[in-house]
Amino acid sequence: MEALKWMSILAVCATLGILSAVGCGSDNLMDAAEDGNVTQFSYAVSDCAGLTRPAAGKPATFTDDAIKVSGNTISFDHILETYCNAKTDGALQVTQVIDGQTIVVNEVFKGDAVYCVCPFPISGKIEGLAPGAYNLSFVYGVELVTSGYTQEPVVLYETTVTVSD
Repeated sequence: MEALKWMSILAVCATLGILSAVGCGSDNLMDAAEDGNVTQFSYAVSDCAGLTRPAAGKPATFTDDAIKVSGNTISFDHILETYCNAKTDGALQVTQVIDGQTIVVNEVFKGDAVYCVCPFPISGKIEGLAPGAYNLSFVYGVELVTSGYTQEPVVLYETTVTVSD
């Protein structure tokens, strides 16, 4: 668990630009794993799915069918509540880090805070995984550009999935 926390922190730091990382913030990333498999990560952030409200409460909602596995592909759909300007300002960045059998999907708001939050549907795929069991985690972080405030990454959801050929 401690290793996951540090991997998540490093991944969020990379997403926030504290460490340099090629391709961070892209909506279509490819990684070459140590075993030679090439994985591809893609995601989409949809428009606000409901009424906005003052900031408070749980930042993410995962239902029982939020994670699906088909062959060597993991798909996910969930709701992330974050600042209302996450999509309009392009402030929400979604990246993934694969380290062995651990996959971390980082969702980071990097922008200026506004008074309200909005539920944003997020969907994505990680394709081309080698067969096996993976620990999958979703982590949320915040970097407020104007004030310089950075929220320590929070693990939103964890599960284990098994992919096949």
